[in-house]
Amino acid sequence: MGSRSRAKAAFFLQPTDRIPHWEFLANPEFELQLTGIDPVLHPQKARLRTLELLPIDVEIPPRTDVPSAFQVLENGTIVNERGKKVSRWGGGTTWEWDHGSWFRSIEDVLRFDPVSTFLEQESKEVFEDIDPLQRFLHLPLEEMVRKLNEDFHYLQNLVGERALVPGHYYRTLLMWPLMLFGWEFFAELAYLYPQEFQRIWKGFVEISLKVTLAFSLTDIEVFTSHDDLCTTRGPIFNPEWYRKNLYPYYEMIWEPLKRRGKKVIFISDGKLDSVIDDVLACGADGFFAESYTDLEALVRKYGQEKVMVGNIDGRILAEGTKEDIRREVERCTRFGKDCPGYFYCVSNHITHIIPPENVFYYFALCEELGRR
Repeated sequence: MGSRSRAKAAFFLQPTDRIPHWEFLANPEFELQLTGIDPVLHPQKARLRTLELLPIDVEIPPRTDVPSAFQVLENGTIVNERGKKVSRWGGGTTWEWDHGSWFRSIEDVLRFDPVSTFLEQESKEVFEDIDPLQRFLHLPLEEMVRKLNEDFHYLQNLVGERALVPGHYYRTLLMWPLMLFGWEFFAELAYLYPQEFQRIWKGFVEISLKVTLAFSLTDIEVFTSHDDLCTTRGPIFNPEWYRKNLYPYYEMIWEPLKRRGKKVIFISDGKLDSVIDDVLACGADGFFAESYTDLEALVRKYGQEKVMVGNIDGRILAEGTKEDIRREVERCTRFGKDCPGYFYCVSNHITHIIPPENVFYYFALCEELGRR
């Protein structure tokens, strides 16, 4: 069983009895074998039982026990409850990812006002499945704080002392225009229309500042801040563009959380080697690293002062032999064991394509090797 106190100790760089786990489970076959409860039919019950049986120390459990609503058509196509084509993901499906569907031209983008759309009225048209915070954005700050705190305590009470529940924000800044406009319109706006870009960009900053200010006034102890800055090869934008347009606002967005002692953990896909120094300089207390990032080098640099999560390659669990899996866990254990804020984590989720027996073996190896 996991431990909220173990997770909190690691987030605050204090000694723990073993390397803690922060895993993202999306493997219903494994959970069914582990718990005897079908997570497709009972996602919340299965996850709570999983937390009783596995040493997972950080978790945001399913908010309800209602299964995902989707259909498999005769030709094998999967559609969600809105009839949109999606793919399988764990016990449910992927999001629609219909980026830019609101906008037919760059002129539509140039006329857009994030503040009036999201802060001054309730908007239900996009992204509530991806970002449940959207339903709170238009509320007065005091009401937003109350809603967020109620949600946090509901989830933390569900898992009890078995795990720590962090606050989470998916669209810190870059994800807002990327998801709303789509990549092509976003890039066109950013590079060809600098004046309009700054107006729209600062509107998204205003939204995110309200979110972090609200979270800073809740009882959360840890806040995860997500923006996908990188692909598997490195940054999406030139790092100099990030330094000019992104990082100064990160510092501003995270400041309310830092002022009230909340730990800020940055999450991004891809290869972070060329961006993470800047992100940490903005005030992040740690970061999540997929296997594309050279985490061993970053541990040598930040291992005693920052929280670091992951780097275990899910492809090895999906396709490798037991010897391959052992080598991968041993690799991360070597650099993580003396790093007080390191968490085991299979990068980019323990997905449904990983054989359940390999997931069982992975947790057994972590138990064997991760004792301090």
